[in-house]
Amino acid sequence: MKRIIIALAIVLLLCAHAFARSAQSVADENAKAGRLRHLGGYEGCMEGIGMARTKERAYAICCYANRKDLVTVDVGYAQGRNGYWYVCRRYKRKPK
Repeated sequence: MKRIIIALAIVLLLCAHAFARSAQSVADENAKAGRLRHLGGYEGCMEGIGMARTKERAYAICCYANRKDLVTVDVGYAQGRNGYWYVCRRYKRKPK
């Protein structure tokens, strides 16, 4: 029983860590892995990710980048070993 409680505590700690991610940490992890992946941790927001040869292009092609009803509230940039830029943008809906 004690081992089950310890295992549950570890799972809870890992889950809390997963939802504490910033846009910068997502960009860093994607750049390190050399691929794009949504990693979570954006409660109440929508997340867009992009990858390109320049920071500006990666920012511009993120998911949801052209939606007029959203405003960027957090952004992270990281350059991978492959030379590409990885971007994570977090959005919220504009107030009406």
